[in-house]
Amino acid sequence: ASDVFLGLSHEETEGLAVLEALACGIPSTIRNLPAYPSTNSHVSGVKVVGTSAGTDKVVETLRPMLAMSSTSMRTSISQLAAPRSLSKISDDLGKVFKQLINDPRV
Repeated sequence: ASDVFLGLSHEETEGLAVLEALACGIPSTIRNLPAYPSTNSHVSGVKVVGTSAGTDKVVETLRPMLAMSSTSMRTSISQLAAPRSLSKISDDLGKVFKQLINDPRV
């Protein structure tokens, strides 16, 4: 269990650790990197900081999240990762395979 997640890498390929934290509904501070899922600034509990943000800026994002963690906030956070869930990806791949199987050109 974790109270907060810090995704402060300067480079990522897929950002799996961030996806796992979001899927678990853990309040997170992450860097603004292309690999990370799109985040809605209106979702409390997820803060995006620039790649040059220093320690003071990161700490500034953590204090409010630790003070207001709630079930509804955690649910909103977990919904950010839903488009990249394994079940969603497998459903999408299944649709592609069915289209290929039914395509007379293949």
